[in-house]
Amino acid sequence: MASVAYGDKVFGLRDLKITNIAGTVQEDLGAASMLEAKPIMVSGILEGDDAVKAVIAYATHLEWSLTNGQFSSAAIAIMTGVTLTTTGSTPNEITELQLDEGERMPYFKIYGQAFDEGTGDVHILLWKCKLTEFGNIMKLENGNWRLNELTGVALDDGTHGIFESLQHETATAVPAS
Repeated sequence: MASVAYGDKVFGLRDLKITNIAGTVQEDLGAASMLEAKPIMVSGILEGDDAVKAVIAYATHLEWSLTNGQFSSAAIAIMTGVTLTTTGSTPNEITELQLDEGERMPYFKIYGQAFDEGTGDVHILLWKCKLTEFGNIMKLENGNWRLNELTGVALDDGTHGIFESLQHETATAVPAS
């Protein structure tokens, strides 16, 4: 049985990384403020003779959403599968992220970390994600930080399942691949 002395009271979101599905490119979302993950269940009830005879419930996939206040074009490129174009040089460099009609979104990974009240942490690892909606990625408002809201689904990757939650007695960095 897992120890309840660590990973019991978890606070905030400490780190959030976006990694391509091959595990060869990773980008940080430095001002990530929220990661939500909700397993989606399918269930059924068998009734007969005025009684419930059986119930089944199983997980099919997971819906996730994240909010961050630091636009990382490199992370968005991983999530959309587009190639960034950089022209010019400092201090006049321009990086263009262009999303065209008909682009098909690739799979990627999301790694999140939160600290517990002691020296431990909890990692939430989503191994096979796909972006399904850009929320407010283009919302710019006077007097407020730009917040990006992205949503998608996570599927079973065949090795790690739909997601993993790792509870560490001593905090560790999220995976690098």
